[in-house]
Amino acid sequence: MKKILTTILVFSSLLGFSQDENKENTEITRLFIFKSTGAEKDLESKNGHKILPQKGDWGFGVNASSIIEYFGNAANGENFNSSPGFNSISKNLPTATIWGKYFLAADLAWRGGLDIYAENNKDRFRVNDDNSLNPDVGVFDVRDIQQFGFTASLGLEKRKGNSRIQGVYGADVYVHYTSNNRTNIEYGNTITQSNQNPTSTNFGNPTVAPTPALGYRLLEANLGNDFEMGLRGFIGVEYFFAPKMSIGGEFYYGVSYVSTSETAVTFEGYESSTNEVLETSTFTKGNRDIELGLRNTSAAINLFFYF
Repeated sequence: MKKILTTILVFSSLLGFSQDENKENTEITRLFIFKSTGAEKDLESKNGHKILPQKGDWGFGVNASSIIEYFGNAANGENFNSSPGFNSISKNLPTATIWGKYFLAADLAWRGGLDIYAENNKDRFRVNDDNSLNPDVGVFDVRDIQQFGFTASLGLEKRKGNSRIQGVYGADVYVHYTSNNRTNIEYGNTITQSNQNPTSTNFGNPTVAPTPALGYRLLEANLGNDFEMGLRGFIGVEYFFAPKMSIGGEFYYGVSYVSTSETAVTFEGYESSTNEVLETSTFTKGNRDIELGLRNTSAAINLFFYF
């Protein structure tokens, strides 16, 4: 707990604000540690184009690790390369797929990140129709899985260096939300008094079934929601391979509050003592925690364009 409080105090001190009184017009408040030197980066290409971003420039970035992997595999003679695209991040990590920046000075910028993760998968599994003696006649068990999540962040970035290789560091705040797997299943063969244990797809039914046991099968699963908010520092590097175009990566370290909601799983089965189909649900309590640790973008490569 002492480490967490110390970290919060350090980040709070980094977020102390100062106002530049020498300007005629009031400028955006800047962090002490991120105060700009005011010097322009005058590195130019052979054609006279500015290589590094300047005051007033905007930046747009994407996670482009799949593109790097695609061309890397192509160079190695890999024959089964999937089409390149811009990766979405893992829904369980508070990192972003799309970045935006605005430069207050050549070495100081506001930055924001966003990622939205959504998935809806509907799978059909053929099984024999219990109401038919013809083995060629079948029905379908349908499983519908839905997931959703997003991450949003806002912070300040400071840059170091006058060459194509630029060091970056700073701090940001973020919010991360994930709606975990929500699964609904519809079976082609229903449980009835005459068919108490129908033919159906095994979607993770336990080997030892509690009462009711006959025809015991998964019906619905709600794996809960995850909410996270935090304050973190970051450090990384960018390499400008062309005027105002760069690739780079970053590491994060910070403190976060994490909340996980209750999960629920529902099964159905036939209860012979009452001659009815019963639904049985199991619940797992959620939890809350404060975490201090490393959030690494792993092998992800960020591709940035400045204009």
